[in-house]
Amino acid sequence: MVEGSPPPPFPFILGVQRSGTTLLRAMFAAHPDVAIPDEATFLLGMCRRTNSYETSSGFDLDAFVDDLIHGPAWWHSLPEAEVRGAIRRARPETFSDAIRALYRHVAANEGKTRYGDKTPNALGIMPVLAHLLPEARFIHIIRDGRDVALSHVARQTPDEWFIESVGEVALTWSAAVDGGRRTGGRLGRRYREVRYESLIDDPEAVLRPLCEFIELPFDRGMLRYHERPKEVLGVTQRDLDFHEGLYLAPTKGLRDWRRQMPRRDLELFEAIAGRTLEELGYERGVASVPLAARARAQFLRANVAAKRAVSGRLQRYSWWSRVRVARHWLLGPRSRPGAPDRRS
Repeated sequence: MVEGSPPPPFPFILGVQRSGTTLLRAMFAAHPDVAIPDEATFLLGMCRRTNSYETSSGFDLDAFVDDLIHGPAWWHSLPEAEVRGAIRRARPETFSDAIRALYRHVAANEGKTRYGDKTPNALGIMPVLAHLLPEARFIHIIRDGRDVALSHVARQTPDEWFIESVGEVALTWSAAVDGGRRTGGRLGRRYREVRYESLIDDPEAVLRPLCEFIELPFDRGMLRYHERPKEVLGVTQRDLDFHEGLYLAPTKGLRDWRRQMPRRDLELFEAIAGRTLEELGYERGVASVPLAARARAQFLRANVAAKRAVSGRLQRYSWWSRVRVARHWLLGPRSRPGAPDRRS
């Protein structure tokens, strides 16, 4: 980029977890000119407190870098001194300038000139990002929620407190997709939707318009991401094992709700998210949702709301205290001597 020229389009790959965001990241990261680092969860909080860095005496670089380094999911492959030096040399005057400097440094480390981001949960802060970065472009990848649910349940990890069942995925998926589409509609031409199923069916037909969307020449290397996924993504073997599909060319049927989802789960999912499925043009699996499934859906909504209320209460405590408080709330008062009082 020529000094003084406008920054190039900054693509953000967004979507519900397990919807294909990692696949799309791998395809763009395989481009010889584009770097797409791992999820920048630290951005979610920092973007909401930009005023704490832009003070009356100028941009507080040290506070910015401190929050980066100590934020959640920081890229530990980047040494702190190196990051601090790179951003300092860029002489940022605003939070937005500092973010650009950070991503330029990431790209330069890979010998590339363009950069982007893949943080699925940033779907909820698109308006904030759009305001901070006028060059931001948002790519929202959407996958049939029933296949998303199958992927979640098959790959569930112990830290996924609120993704314990197909019904809870239905709640999360429908709310996130609906909200993302509403917000995207207000962003106009800066927002683009992509269907996971279309990306799998014909990757080139989807990638070429996306490249035009972010003013990037299409490169056929994007279709060969699976030949060197570890190098493309800069991840460990354990990470690749978690995303087993990255070893393969785009392949249909890794998850197929028609064959793999039990009837009871299908009825519950469609009782919760059937309207969203229909609005997206996905076929229904059941002609009419039984009354029993609707009752289960109502119970689940109330249960998840209660769990999230407890989670919000737990934020006041240390990690160990959270365990004790959760036990107290979920298993009953005085479940063990010394358990914190419910009124605390």
